[in-house]
Amino acid sequence: MADGAAEADAGADPPGWKDRMFVFVAAVPALLVVLVGYVAGYAVAQWVCDLLGVGATRTPEVAGWTTGLVLLAVVVWLLLGRWRRGPEGREGGAHQK
Repeated sequence: MADGAAEADAGADPPGWKDRMFVFVAAVPALLVVLVGYVAGYAVAQWVCDLLGVGATRTPEVAGWTTGLVLLAVVVWLLLGRWRRGPEGREGGAHQK
């Protein structure tokens, strides 16, 4: 009887699997947004440092992390604002012609 129970349970998801998957699904886009912001901020800061002739090694990295985190905050703020409005939007779903 124990063998039959083990076979029936063989296809079940392990406990906590969906919670870990949710974290993964939420973390990957967030990390990509931070990465895009980091690359953009780093490139601009490096360009400005080269333009001014400053040999700063830490400045572009600090600027990159700052822009990455600011971009993440802006994206989260926009998504939360859109989520709060719901599917109908601000006007109750009626489109103006």
